Amino acid sequence: MGANGCAPKSIDTDQDKAIKNAIEIVFPSTRHRWCLWHIMKKLHEKLRGYEEYEKMKFILKNIVYESITPTEFEERWSIFLEKFHVSSNEWLNGLYVERQRWMPTFVKDIFWTGMSTTQHSESMHAFLDGYINSKTTLKQCVEQYENALRDKVEKEKHADFSSLNTQIPSITHYAIAKQFQTVYTNVKFREFQQEVTVHLNEVNCNDRLFESKGILCRHAIAVLICHGFFCPGKVYLEELEKRCKKMSY
Repeated sequence: MGANGCAPKSIDTDQDKAIKNAIEIVFPSTRHRWCLWHIMKKLHEKLRGYEEYEKMKFILKNIVYESITPTEFEERWSIFLEKFHVSSNEWLNGLYVERQRWMPTFVKDIFWTGMSTTQHSESMHAFLDGYINSKTTLKQCVEQYENALRDKVEKEKHADFSSLNTQIPSITHYAIAKQFQTVYTNVKFREFQQEVTVHLNEVNCNDRLFESKGILCRHAIAVLICHGFFCPGKVYLEELEKRCKKMSY
């Protein structure tokens, strides 16, 4: 369950059918996303039999990672199927039917705490790196996982203290940067500064960076700066602010 006994807003898993069915029953209102890393890893297995496999792989990756809007994806996907005569491919058809579970342009409207669909496995490997290896026993694995979690919590406490007591210098003179510098944690303000190199109090952009990661994209920032606007309060996510205390473990 999520915090305070509530269902989680989102869940990220592989394509296991049993998990999919269980989530639909237990958490009917939860957004279920498939890990893109696992899907793209299957390209070789599912498409290697085609004569133009390498070209197909290149174009398919471009469609997946570079399509900005659902409409653009739909158009490019249709052209891909026709170009390579793969309209009857069962695996590709299955992916298309479930496109709203894995295709980046369909899942950017939900906040995923900054985890991309390709980071599911990589982030776990990084978390346990240095704590376990191929020779680690099951008992040691449990113990080392607790150690890794304890160290992670300690690092987050230090990061919180640093955010509350120090400020990262702003790389610009814009008032909007000063605004975020005051509110965001140091980690998130660094991300904001990377994005720096409106109507009815709303800020929207097709790349959905705010909806998926919690920070404004460079396009929205440029528009706000150009018009001399301050950011509306709704673009601050409480969990990313300095004043937000971490949940105790």
